[in-house]
Order: sequence, then C-alpha cells, then structure tokens
Amino acid sequence: MPTSFSRTTLETKATPEQAFEDVRDVSAFSSWLSPSLSYRGTTTPSPGRALLGTRYVDHTTIGDMAGEVVEFQVHRRITFSQQPQRLGLALRITYDLEPALTGTKITRVGRITTTGVLALIHPVVVFAIRSENRRTMKRLKDLLELQARHLSSDQPHSSHTDPDAQLPPKTHSG
Repeated sequence: MPTSFSRTTLETKATPEQAFEDVRDVSAFSSWLSPSLSYRGTTTPSPGRALLGTRYVDHTTIGDMAGEVVEFQVHRRITFSQQPQRLGLALRITYDLEPALTGTKITRVGRITTTGVLALIHPVVVFAIRSENRRTMKRLKDLLELQARHLSSDQPHSSHTDPDAQLPPKTHSG
C-alpha cells in the first residue's frame, strides 16, 4: 500500500473564523469549486456546515468516494477521511488554520494511499491529486479574498449567496 503526502499552504486576509466556516461548509463546495478532470462535485445528506461525524460524497472520475469528518477543532483544524471501497484509494485531508499577521494561514495536508490496481500507478494518482489540491486551494483563496474585501468595505455579505457572481471565471483542469 503505497502512501504519499501532499502539502499546500495559502495566506488570506480572511479571519480564521470565516476561513473555517467556508472549509467546513461541505454542502457549498460545488458552488465555488468547479468540476475538473478528477472532481465532479460534492453532495451531503443534508445542507449546512460539517461537524465531527458529518458524512458526504465526493464525485470523481474514478467513482464516488464516501467521506466523513473525523477531526474537528473549531476555527483551528478539520480533517476529512475517505476510505477505500472498490476504488483502491484512501484520502485523509487535514486543513490547519492559524492566525497570521493580516488574516489566516491555511495548510492543507493530504495523505494519499493506493491499493490494488491504483497502487501500480501510484505516482500518477499522486500527481493528479496534488494538482487538484493546488486548484482547490486557489479557488478557496479566491472565495476567501472576495469575502474579506466585502467585509472590509462593510457591504452586506452572505458567504454563499452567489459566490460565482464576483469570483474570477472557473477554470477546468486539463
């Protein structure tokens, strides 16, 4: 079972509280993260922000991956785990949030484990996931910066009313 890690970090003007609320709002991921070659969307049994034990499904090009929030420290850390079923891919994604001088530092660490046929092409799987992680963090930063600008200008703001209305155009990986 080959295992690799992926680390991506961003800094944003958003507060740790706002950043955490967006990261844990699993039901809204598809509103700010466009489909790509590997990611097709996320669904949850019920809308709203995740808590410890919340379940969700990521739809990918290799199939659906059931996930669960397995660690939850308010405004500091949230960990999502997806265990292999027939796909041969297990992911554990942790977001750590730290106050920074002008906002928040967010570090996303992914543990990528492959089994079965996917273990034979582990480097290819890792490359694709790392690319998707960078894309996800860029879109998250776009969302958080937009929200921080709205909050700093004291305009009325709802975090997910229509985030694409003012975000840069979504790009499809490929």
